[in-house]
Amino acid sequence: MAFLMCRTLLTMSENICNAKGYLIIIDDLWASSTWDIISRAFPDGDCCSRIIVTTEIKDVALGCSRYQFKYMYEMSPLNGDQSRQLFLGRVFGSENGCPPDFKEVTYEIIRKCGGLPLATENIASMLACELNVDQWKHIRDSLPSVLRLRTDPSSEGLKEVLNIIYDNLSPYLKTCLLYLIMYPEGSTISKDELVTQWVIEDFIGEGQDREKIARYYFDDLVSRGMIQPVDRNYNDEVLTCTVHHMVLDLIRYKSLEENFIINVSCFQTTTGLPDKVRRLSVQFGGAKCANIPADFMMTQVRSLIFFGFLNCVPSFVEYKLLRVLILHIWADQSKIFDLTRISELFQLRYLKIDCNITVHLPDEIQQLRFLETLELHAPVSDMPSDISCLPLLRTLGYFDLGKNSIENVQSLGELNNLQDLHLTWSNIADPDNLKNNMQCLGSILRKLSNLKSLTLVRAASSHPDVLDDAGGAILGITGDVLSSVSSPPPLLQRLELSGRCCIFASLPEWTKELGNLCILKISVRKLLRKDIDILKGLPALMALSLYVWTAPVGKVVFDSEGFSILKYFRFTCAAPCLAFLIGSMPSVRELKLAFNANRMEQYSQIVAGLEYLIELKEITAKVGGTGADESDKRYAVSALSGAIANHPCSPIITVQCVDRILYGEDDTSAVTQEQEHWTLEEEHEMQEESLDPLPELVPIPSTQTQMRDGSQNGGTDSSREVLTQTREGVQDELIERSMEVLTYEQEHVTLERQHEIHEELLDPLPEVLSTSSTQTQVREEVRDGEIERSMEVLTQEQEQHTLEQQDDMTDRVLNVQIGTLMEVLAQEEQWRNNMQNSGIGRSMAVVSASHGTLDPLLDKLNALLAEEYGNLEGVLHEVSALKSELTLMHTAVRKYTMLEDPDVQVKLWLSLLREFSYDAEDYIDKFIHQLDNGGHHGGFKQIFGKTACQLKTLGSQHEIAEKIDELKDRAKNLKASSYKMDDTACITSCHSTVDPQLAALFVDSAHLVGIDSPRDDLAKWTVEVGNSSAKHHCRMLSIVGFGGLGKTTLANEVYRKAKGHFHCQAFVSVSQKPDIKKILMNLISQVSPHGFTKDTYNWDKMRLIRELRELLKDKRYLVVIDDIWSISAWNIIKCAFPENNCSSRVITTTRIIEVARSCCMGQDDRMYEMQPLSDFHSKRLFLRRIFGSKDSPDMLEEVSNEILKKCGGLPLAIISVSSLLANRPANKEEWEKVSALDKDIGLEEMNRILCLSYNALPDNLKTCLLYLSNFPEGCVIERERLVRRWIAEGFISENHGQSQQEVAEWYFYELINRSMIQAVDICYDGKARACRVHNMMLELIISKSAEDNFVMVIRSRQTGLVNRHGCIRRLSVQHIDQNIASVLANEDLSHVRSLTVTSSSCIEHLPSLACFENLRVLDFEGCDGLEKYHMKGLGKFFQLKYLSLRGTWISHLPSEVVMLRNLETLDIRETHVEELPAEIVHLTKLQHLIASTDYVMPGIKIPDGIGNMRNLRVLLGCGISSGSVGALEELGNLTNLNELDVQYWGIGSEYKRHEDRFLSSLIKLGSCKLQSFRIWRKCPGDVKFLESWLPPPFSLQRFEMSGCYSFKWIPCWISPALTSLAYLEINIVEVTQTDLCILGEMPALLHLGLTCQTFRKERLIFYSRGFQHLKEFVYDVSVLPSGNLLFMEGALPMLEDLSLIYCVSMVNAYGFFLGIEHLPRLKNAQVRLYKQGAASSDIASAEVTIRNEADDNPNRPRVTLVEHVKREDYCSDGCPNRTVAVEGLDANTTNQKGGSRKTTNQTTNR
Repeated sequence: MAFLMCRTLLTMSENICNAKGYLIIIDDLWASSTWDIISRAFPDGDCCSRIIVTTEIKDVALGCSRYQFKYMYEMSPLNGDQSRQLFLGRVFGSENGCPPDFKEVTYEIIRKCGGLPLATENIASMLACELNVDQWKHIRDSLPSVLRLRTDPSSEGLKEVLNIIYDNLSPYLKTCLLYLIMYPEGSTISKDELVTQWVIEDFIGEGQDREKIARYYFDDLVSRGMIQPVDRNYNDEVLTCTVHHMVLDLIRYKSLEENFIINVSCFQTTTGLPDKVRRLSVQFGGAKCANIPADFMMTQVRSLIFFGFLNCVPSFVEYKLLRVLILHIWADQSKIFDLTRISELFQLRYLKIDCNITVHLPDEIQQLRFLETLELHAPVSDMPSDISCLPLLRTLGYFDLGKNSIENVQSLGELNNLQDLHLTWSNIADPDNLKNNMQCLGSILRKLSNLKSLTLVRAASSHPDVLDDAGGAILGITGDVLSSVSSPPPLLQRLELSGRCCIFASLPEWTKELGNLCILKISVRKLLRKDIDILKGLPALMALSLYVWTAPVGKVVFDSEGFSILKYFRFTCAAPCLAFLIGSMPSVRELKLAFNANRMEQYSQIVAGLEYLIELKEITAKVGGTGADESDKRYAVSALSGAIANHPCSPIITVQCVDRILYGEDDTSAVTQEQEHWTLEEEHEMQEESLDPLPELVPIPSTQTQMRDGSQNGGTDSSREVLTQTREGVQDELIERSMEVLTYEQEHVTLERQHEIHEELLDPLPEVLSTSSTQTQVREEVRDGEIERSMEVLTQEQEQHTLEQQDDMTDRVLNVQIGTLMEVLAQEEQWRNNMQNSGIGRSMAVVSASHGTLDPLLDKLNALLAEEYGNLEGVLHEVSALKSELTLMHTAVRKYTMLEDPDVQVKLWLSLLREFSYDAEDYIDKFIHQLDNGGHHGGFKQIFGKTACQLKTLGSQHEIAEKIDELKDRAKNLKASSYKMDDTACITSCHSTVDPQLAALFVDSAHLVGIDSPRDDLAKWTVEVGNSSAKHHCRMLSIVGFGGLGKTTLANEVYRKAKGHFHCQAFVSVSQKPDIKKILMNLISQVSPHGFTKDTYNWDKMRLIRELRELLKDKRYLVVIDDIWSISAWNIIKCAFPENNCSSRVITTTRIIEVARSCCMGQDDRMYEMQPLSDFHSKRLFLRRIFGSKDSPDMLEEVSNEILKKCGGLPLAIISVSSLLANRPANKEEWEKVSALDKDIGLEEMNRILCLSYNALPDNLKTCLLYLSNFPEGCVIERERLVRRWIAEGFISENHGQSQQEVAEWYFYELINRSMIQAVDICYDGKARACRVHNMMLELIISKSAEDNFVMVIRSRQTGLVNRHGCIRRLSVQHIDQNIASVLANEDLSHVRSLTVTSSSCIEHLPSLACFENLRVLDFEGCDGLEKYHMKGLGKFFQLKYLSLRGTWISHLPSEVVMLRNLETLDIRETHVEELPAEIVHLTKLQHLIASTDYVMPGIKIPDGIGNMRNLRVLLGCGISSGSVGALEELGNLTNLNELDVQYWGIGSEYKRHEDRFLSSLIKLGSCKLQSFRIWRKCPGDVKFLESWLPPPFSLQRFEMSGCYSFKWIPCWISPALTSLAYLEINIVEVTQTDLCILGEMPALLHLGLTCQTFRKERLIFYSRGFQHLKEFVYDVSVLPSGNLLFMEGALPMLEDLSLIYCVSMVNAYGFFLGIEHLPRLKNAQVRLYKQGAASSDIASAEVTIRNEADDNPNRPRVTLVEHVKREDYCSDGCPNRTVAVEGLDANTTNQKGGSRKTTNQTTNR
């Protein structure tokens, strides 16, 4: 039968080509036998036909040319000029663009490519991404010799080239490339399908939109030449691709090597194939009897693609882990493909069936709950009735509207995630059913809110010769049933309604609502003016196909309005009635026309105004009519050629005549008339048009493969259409017979070639190990004090000598000083190594991101072995052996973790060790807990003594010993592996680094944005020369800021502008590992007029410093020291700069605040902190870089803002992204790809610079930084929350007498100091209350965290978990839905140590606590609605140390919380919990008990027995009146309490005992460690008892009282004797001048909040005495109007923030004067104007006076004026009215010099 099919097809092909001139190309022919079959399809004749064949085999070429050499063209390699043109054009754009330092290595690489285009283009594509000379040299040395490539380009030489390119791919790209071998050789692979499969296979890392990232990977593989483009759209985006057979051979070998994908074909043997199969591609082709090898283990198959006959299909329903299933099946049409068991594949996510027979699906399909793509390119008997139960379905095709019931159509509206819907209608449909379904479709479209693509075509199985039941041809259905759509899908980007399927009377009104529509294909009976207006209003429209059934009377005119980005326009109508005016369709590139021949003569021009389509590149026209002939074609060509004669782009014209009528004539009756004349060819052509989707101008997910129409397939004529039509009927027989006709010769060649490929590729390829140097960065903290003291000695001596005496003094001092400094640098590395290898003492026993819990684990094993217990001798023996193994590995761990760039082997070993340490510690903890047995707390000896006998009796000892023995064996294996790595781990990387400052040094200043103001300010400061002698000293300017902010650029701009004012100048970079000698030599070369001689190289550092000082001693010099990383390096370099009273300047840049401060020790020195660009400057830089202007298209506004938001004002990030976008099409889809900001998309330079800062961190700081990946983007992270979690995780240890809290806070501030995190809410003491992580840094630490399997982050729009090594250890759920919940349900969560949930939505989907076993941290902060989540099982977490329920608003605390005996922090703020369980007092390790403090709840009841909780350090939100008297008395026993926050709602004498007991406890606490006390009193009432707090709490640092109560006067205990009190908020009935004197004498006071309760007429005056350190002052009054304040000269010398009430009516007598100009350091002032009773003129005068005072202040503070009014407060009726500040009529701000702290309008109850 197959033979008959082949003969039939050959005969048909011969008939079609007979008597015609044809041009055929047969590409990549491999066997003569194949040619013998194909050639029979082409008849001989005298029509000048041509056949072109390409092949790599000379014998095949000779056979095709009938052994006539004159018809055979043998390709030659490119010559030198051609090779250079190809290579340099690919890399640099032109030959002139090659930098001079690249030319030599470039020409050597070109020569080694041997003129082979494949090698040249692929190498060029790879190097275009690596503009590094050293990397190019490395590639040059790795390339094979040119002789090998030229003599046999298909041999090993070219394979080595491809292997080099493959090795330089990122791991993600390698994985995606390997996946392409799932498709047979020569396949045309759709980009859309491939991208979807990559995402579903989880090849794509986590990001904002994985599909966009996958599309970028596809484009990257194309640009690198690893895959070849086939079809492109009119936006030049690749739509389909193929893989060159040599690349395919390479990746087939690589895949086999890694057991990634297994290919099985009918010609392949199974020798050497692995037995376990993960992904399987079955390519049986035309083989009728072929089977998968029986020895394959198929249970682990995740993906299956099958190409072959039905009887060879494997039993795939047994592959229970299948995620991707693609079946291309051929069979006799009488057969049925049974898929009723497909629902058993419960993990299936992608299903595509392409076959020519009917498919039977199961009645119910809801078991496939993970299914995302369902594509059925086949007739379907019945669609499952529960298709709406697939919640994750995103793509559905094809759904037959003719066959399905209206209930099934209605159910489509329930698919909330559906993005692509592809509909068909078959010609056997019931017209009524079809109409009803169309109406139903219109009603459900509004529900499909995520729909992006909607297509409607004729069913692919419908042949044109099939008639309906009435015997007539099927007609198009009316689209008017869709005209009443109320609300179309808002995200719709693609709408294609085939012309013969759906015809509208006119364009539906709802079309104008499609603001995102990019592609539109639609048919109308009449085209009206309003239709054109609607189309003009579609801002995103890029492709338009318009079918008009009734020709208009006049022209259809397009003017300059609308269609600004349209690139493809297809217009089909009976008459050529188009006309274009100037400015119309400015972006259209391709124009397709179709019209009837008999209508051409009616118009003077076929298309008027073509010359106005300025971007037009191609015109295609189809001329229809039963009599259309060559004369019509010539006339159309001539007319179109004349129309574009003067067109600047000279478009290509293609005209084709078709033997049929195109659409209707002037009235609707013609439609019916034309339909009666349809021929088979006519019907097929319309079917072809309906199935041919528009070119995809933007990458919209689609399941339909892009097809090229006639013009793209070589301009074939109507005879070719007959072949296409016939081919569909006999395609199956052709495939079957063609495969049988292929002779044994082909089988032999195929097998021989495969064996040859395997033999060639099995030779091991050279691997270049690229581990980095093991040099250790010098530790900055060591001996800084000694260095600074040395410098002080030098400075003092210099001040005592004249300039002439300085020279003699320098030689005497510098030897000692510089020698000391050099010794520091030389010895610090040895010191650090000694510290790291000195043991694992208590101070080092912390959890690390790099090596897990190894240190704490060793500590715990040591504790277990501290005592001997005979009954546990077997267990302890195993513990001792395990400890020995771990101790031996400890040194290796320290060595490997010091490597900056360890190779893959080292990373894998560290990963295995890390996972082992976690597992081992978890088990040891459980072991100890079992021994504890819930009731013993006496230490290890007591535990063992009480339980040893029980263990032996029950047999548990043997079980424990076996488990520890298992751990010991794992440790031995790890130790053995470490020995094997010793020879390779320390090999220095061959990659050199590029100085990140180079680009900033040579940037054109005209391209800079937002730098003018700071540049001019700093340049002015640099060049100014003062009058006094002190002003002539050398002054330092240090520029400090986050990496990528532009510090080097700013320093360079200041240097350029100021250097003309100095005698000599120099600019040098230091870097992380400074070469001091090289830096000094560089300085000498720049400041010396003669440079330096050869002898200079032999000088030591001291000699160089002396020489430099000599050169600078009498000159005014300007030196820039860029990128300093350590204080010790600066202390050496600064010795080279003498103080010569010549007004010299030294400018430094650094990322580290402490380094900047060390550079600016003098009074006149200046430290400038870089700030991110403002939104205005960010956008200006962004748009200028792309468009050269300040404006962007409206459609790009939103995505531009998203990109800029993520760049966070970092110039380098903005430049990186904008440079990438500048080379891409300016459309929304392309920009959205970049908006994901994946680390591989255009931000390599940004990530590299941030990595410099990250790599410079010590291991403990790296661990703490990576932990921040737990928190969402933009989250403000409170310091206390973070510090407590670090401690609970085991990251912090006590160190040198510092507590864990102090060490953790130091880590927090050190990360801020190193610019790794951003400080938020700087408090009165200069400390940050919270921090935020910049978006760029967050992406980096999330990436690093994933590498170390440190934290698993689940973010929004994430569909799965990122790849990782080992179990999930820490889980951060920032978004969760049913999909993620189902993924987590299949994960082993028993090893999770911390769980952070920051998403309030869908909290019920979170896995239950029963899934977790080893939690140390459980944080639900901000999860409103936690009551929906079942907390059962909480009590089993014996390791839990941190529990936060803050912001969950739960009403009751989980009862099991009392079982958490190791709990240290319990946070229940912002909840409705009013009472704690009585048993909570048994949580004796609890240190922080934090409840809500607000004005509604009276505070939680203090439990009886609280005195047992002696470890409590923080107690917030407890109520004095709600607890018992005994509980209040027990508070005094909490001697470790540092912070106490209470509420008091008691009224009357009945609470006198409560007050007395509380005061007694407060006095005890004040004499211990109490540092902070806050009391809130609900009015009416007082706290008079607090006036008797004696003796005073001398350790108190903060006292705050809030509420409607006041002291009558300042209590006697608040006096200068409180030397630690820094923060004071106090309410006083009447404030007197005496009170100000008392408060002013308090030595440590930094913040003062003062509220007065009574009327006061006189002013309170602040004199120069007192308040010498006060930084913040808030003044409030309750009775208005009242007197104001006055600041005299010299008052409040350190004040930075001021907030006060200003009563306009009371200050008229004083001339409205406040004295703001007398506050020298004031930055922010909020003046609340009380305007009642004041004349408008007085109000205006007061405002002017205040502004003038601010202008007169030399610090130019920011002054905000707001109106202050009275209103009733929250207090009860008996409480006097309070006042609050509200935004009023005026808010004026003056300029401010420097930064400002955020000022808010607060109530008086702070």
